[in-house]
Amino acid sequence: MEPTNSNSASEHKYKVVKINSFDEFVPYRRLGKDWCISYGEDIFNVHAENGNCTLFLLIRDDVYHVEKKMAAGFPKDDYGLSILAVFVRNNGLLESVTSRWNSLQEGDSLMTSEELKALLGEEFEKLGVIE
Repeated sequence: MEPTNSNSASEHKYKVVKINSFDEFVPYRRLGKDWCISYGEDIFNVHAENGNCTLFLLIRDDVYHVEKKMAAGFPKDDYGLSILAVFVRNNGLLESVTSRWNSLQEGDSLMTSEELKALLGEEFEKLGVIE
């Protein structure tokens, strides 16, 4: 499913940030306030499966300027795609992708690896996802 927001994702660049621990995540918490991993180290470690998964943040170049409002394509709207939390298993399998909204409409994963690849282009390689 392609993003249906008014600002095409191709108009923006994403920075891929590898997060190895809760301490490394702390500076980014305010960007993902609705993510349960923001609540504390214990819940972060549950989602990281105590080191069996690695978190990558996909931070769009306009993340600090996006208004928090639902729009067409929710949860893949402008706000939802402004930062994504991606967990990748140590064996290279994509575990989950969560929008900034962290909504129930996302199911187990907001995007497939193919959708992530289309969104990120060459930056996709930094995730280490095995296709």
